[in-house]
Amino acid sequence: MAASAMDDVAATALQSVLQRVKQAAERSSRASDRIRMVAVSKTEPDSLLREVYDVDHWCFGENYVQEIVEKAPQVFISISSIIKV
Repeated sequence: MAASAMDDVAATALQSVLQRVKQAAERSSRASDRIRMVAVSKTEPDSLLREVYDVDHWCFGENYVQEIVEKAPQVFISISSIIKV
């Protein structure tokens, strides 16, 4: 697949998952804005994480803090925006 066709694959997948979460919340009489979706970034390349971050999804999870600390400068604006102490 060409690079331009791959550019928004993660963003499209994220929107699909968020829509499914919203529908599930409605079916169960829950408010979808009270549900937090965590994007798990382990083993994913920085470019994919940046794509998700660029469409305003800022909740990421990592198994090891050293991995997010390593990825943060390449992907995120500020590590303080993603790590809550």
